[in-house]
Amino acid sequence: MRYSRLSNFNYIVNNWFKWDKKGTVLCFFKIPIAVLMPLTGSLLLKWMVRGIENKIEVSVFVTNLLLFFGAWVIFNVISIVIEKWEEVFQYRISSSYAIELIDKLMKIDYEVLEQYETRDKYQRCKKFAFEGSRSDGAWAAVRLIGLITSILGIVAYGALFANVNWVILLIVFITCALEFFTYHKTIEYGNVTANEMTKYELVFYYLFCQASDETVAKDIRLNNCEKWLIGHMREAANGYAATLARYTGKANSLTALQSFATLIRDLGITLILLLSIKNGSIELDEFVFYFTLITGFSEWLNGISGHISSLGRICVECDHYREFMELPEFSDCEEGEVLTGIESIDLKDVSYAYDGENYVLKNINLSLSKGDSLAIVGENGAGKTTLIKIISGLYKPTQGEVLINNKPIGAYTRASVYSEITALFQDYILLPMGIEENIVAGDKRDAKRIAEALEKVELSEKKDSITDYSGGEVQRILLARAFYKNATLLLLDEPTAALDPLAEERLYVKYNEMSKDKISLFVSHRLNSTRFCNKIIFMREGCIVEEGTHKELLEAKGNYAKMYNIQGYYYMNQEEEALA
Repeated sequence: MRYSRLSNFNYIVNNWFKWDKKGTVLCFFKIPIAVLMPLTGSLLLKWMVRGIENKIEVSVFVTNLLLFFGAWVIFNVISIVIEKWEEVFQYRISSSYAIELIDKLMKIDYEVLEQYETRDKYQRCKKFAFEGSRSDGAWAAVRLIGLITSILGIVAYGALFANVNWVILLIVFITCALEFFTYHKTIEYGNVTANEMTKYELVFYYLFCQASDETVAKDIRLNNCEKWLIGHMREAANGYAATLARYTGKANSLTALQSFATLIRDLGITLILLLSIKNGSIELDEFVFYFTLITGFSEWLNGISGHISSLGRICVECDHYREFMELPEFSDCEEGEVLTGIESIDLKDVSYAYDGENYVLKNINLSLSKGDSLAIVGENGAGKTTLIKIISGLYKPTQGEVLINNKPIGAYTRASVYSEITALFQDYILLPMGIEENIVAGDKRDAKRIAEALEKVELSEKKDSITDYSGGEVQRILLARAFYKNATLLLLDEPTAALDPLAEERLYVKYNEMSKDKISLFVSHRLNSTRFCNKIIFMREGCIVEEGTHKELLEAKGNYAKMYNIQGYYYMNQEEEALA
């Protein structure tokens, strides 16, 4: 771990007070109540036995009985109230961690965010941050309070048992040491196997999500990859199960040892109490008092090791969380210029490699001016999406530079650059809200502009709808969002891949109409949708291999023309079906 356990405890507790001071105080108030409740119950039974034996006056007996019973009821009521508040407290802490984590996620460079190491760190710290009210960042309160309660209870009740026989304390000490050893070994082995289990889990989850995606499912079927996919999922599942089985087997052995220690302790204490009442060192009512304390005493003794081991595990997860929170954030030039419109974009010898070695873009040179409409085409894996991410500022070139209005993109504040870009990628998102909220998408709300955007895409009658959109309506909502933002750079990276070719072409024509006085870039593997663009580049293996207009590229009879002719027969059939 990067930090000591004490440092992580301090971090966790400080966050409790920062996010819910009242809830934290109430949770800690549970400690004296938890210690006093069993004691009050045992004293109540002691007085009942003493009263039955007629060793005290009736008035004194009744008075004390009512006092102890009243105290026990009050403690129970307070405990129930605190438990209800504890649920609220846990949710507040858990949701606060979730908000903090997502805020951090949004501030990390997208390029860094896509790296496997970053995704792995994120997966590791999610359980600590948010899993409803039971996330470990909030659950640590239950464990820490349980630990403090157990320690205070053991000290207080241990002192009471010592009045009977010091051997009881010796038994307690030995069995506690054995239980702590077993729990420590369990958590130690769990930490070792956690890394291996996480790797299997990530692989299985990734394959499961991919197989569940309908856009990927068709490729799996057409390429006969079902057995290959299922084989890798089964391999990951078996690996996870085997690792878990090894951990469970060892944990069960250690748990059996701990249970044996508990049995020896309870039998030993009970035997000593019986011998004490037999030799007259304690009375019957005292025997009842101590005997009823054994249950609570045993729970604390059993729980202390569990609390310690659980807090140890939470400390490890807290370490992962803090490590993620310390990842570098994107460096926005606060003193940079504010971009108020994009007049030109130039890429000068731009190359990009995800790992610094294997280049997916190679020596890209490209110039665009206001009014240009560029189509980026090529086979899958040619580097089209990477090029879009470079132009949008999501990625920084490994080599070369990107100029906006003849200045490096880094000369402008990141926020002002993004404000001038409307981008629609393959994986677009609609929030579970009304159309108007999806159109505004965090921008300043303007009722007139919303109405105009809805009217342009013919969705005025749907303005109060929240869900259940058709595919065409989703595309029109995205188009309305682009109208509303009115940015000077429009980027479309195959957001219409799920539509048929003719529907895609009609939508691209609408986008082209709205971008007459802007710079627009369209990525599509369907070349029939690119004819309206005044510039087209064809990419292969990270390079621009052809450049020109639709007519020029067809006349050149190169890669573009070959791909267009191959797709032509399919488009003609689609047109015939549409007209039929």
